[in-house]
Amino acid sequence: MKDKLEKCKRLIIYTLKLRKNDSIYYQEFLEIYKKSQEILGQEGIFLNEKDFAEKILELTLLSYKAIKYAKGSAKILKNYQVDSQEIENIRKKLICQERLHKGQQLTYDMIRKFFENEQYFLPLEEKEYFEKMLDITNFRLRNIKSKPDKAKTSILENEEVSDEEIRSFKEKLLKEEKLHSGDTLTYEQCRNLFEKHHIRISEIDFMDKILDITNKAYTEIRYNPQKRVRILKKTTLNKELILKIRRYIIWKEKLYKKQEKIYDEIKAIFDKYYTVLSEIEFAEKMLDITEASLRTVKSNGNKAVILKDLEIDENTISKFRKKLIQKENLHIGEGITYSQFKRIYNENYFPLNEKEFAEKMLDITSKVYDNLKSTNNTKKKAIILQNEKISPDEIKALQQGILKELQIGEWIDIDCLREIYKKYPIRLLERDYAEQILEIPKSKLHDMRGKRKIKARIFLGLLEKYGTEISKSLDSNGYYLGYRIDLEEFEKIYEKFGKQGTRRTFAEVIGVDIRNFTKRLKTTNFKQKNKKSKR
Repeated sequence: MKDKLEKCKRLIIYTLKLRKNDSIYYQEFLEIYKKSQEILGQEGIFLNEKDFAEKILELTLLSYKAIKYAKGSAKILKNYQVDSQEIENIRKKLICQERLHKGQQLTYDMIRKFFENEQYFLPLEEKEYFEKMLDITNFRLRNIKSKPDKAKTSILENEEVSDEEIRSFKEKLLKEEKLHSGDTLTYEQCRNLFEKHHIRISEIDFMDKILDITNKAYTEIRYNPQKRVRILKKTTLNKELILKIRRYIIWKEKLYKKQEKIYDEIKAIFDKYYTVLSEIEFAEKMLDITEASLRTVKSNGNKAVILKDLEIDENTISKFRKKLIQKENLHIGEGITYSQFKRIYNENYFPLNEKEFAEKMLDITSKVYDNLKSTNNTKKKAIILQNEKISPDEIKALQQGILKELQIGEWIDIDCLREIYKKYPIRLLERDYAEQILEIPKSKLHDMRGKRKIKARIFLGLLEKYGTEISKSLDSNGYYLGYRIDLEEFEKIYEKFGKQGTRRTFAEVIGVDIRNFTKRLKTTNFKQKNKKSKR
């Protein structure tokens, strides 16, 4: 019941806009009482006049009798407390919507409009309302009340704005207005910015904290309409942010090291990517163009060399190189013409000029590049990726994938080899792939290419990988050099080692004379056989 009554009390106060310490007569009391019946009825509550006066309006019995029988007045809601968070919320709403700021001068007539506006309503008496909402003391309130349309007082003197809020506001304003360090403005222009972009700080703080205008300079331009002042003298970008923006612009605009640009192109980049930097600072820090060079190309229409000092870390180069090799399906030792190189360069942007791209991405030396570019022979080629290495781990991983389809010791022809080469690619030409991955000698590959019926056996590192392991296991299980085993026993050993390779290949690994493989099996010197197989 108590909770319901409190709920109804609050709803009545806010619906009828009752305020703390409002004075009412009995007739007004009856109107309030009558209008409140529907609200109370919705919660199933009925109060007589006396209880309503006490429980809702906080009138004592004596006060109630005084207004009813003595025709006097009484103050309502004397002890009513408004939640501090609610006050803060309405204060923020008022400041934001009315665009108020610290130190602003207002008359009583102006602030009274806020007090009477329903959207800023709080059940507070006038003096408490203005104190909590606008930081106006009772003493100053009485002073401006005497001349309600003329006398003014300062508001929001206790308002605090955090450094982070100021920083964020400043960043947004500068970007929207495209203001730069060293720009000059008149007082009228500064004032327009202050009025257009609302923040709760005073005008003088706005000039100081947002536009970097000193109090002395502010005073000078305020009383001299023609005078201009330089803004944002203290505002700049830290080195880390400059590098971040610089990288973004370079990649977004596809700029190259030592590329040439006319002034209009430089200006277009400056306008497109806003920073607080002046045009001169932007040209220097983002594009490596000196002030003298910028002024020269601006006046004579010549071109300036950009990104002269561009440095790209080795990790970035290495990552891009790997992606390039994979995307373009490039191979170690492959030969490419200049036209092929040019296509790769144009279709795979990286902020290096042609010569550096050739060297760092494709291992083409400066001398070879110059020769390749200058020659009239369109068929002349440069060998690429001469410094590219393939690690043993890469080879083993690739071989493991191939062994999902082929067995060690299996015979394959050239068509099968090329199918594997295509299905399990790596940065090797076919001849090197056959030798390094499938362990097929170049001479054998040459024969296979010439006659498609010729086949080669693949071992994929079996002897190297399993030879020592199998030898030790045989020794530990009582098998010794010259030990004789029959076919049944051979099968058991073959099974134990997971059927690695074909039976014939496995026989070679453990030193069995393969000429007698289908007959009586005879063991021979394991190590000698191993060495022979490797050759």
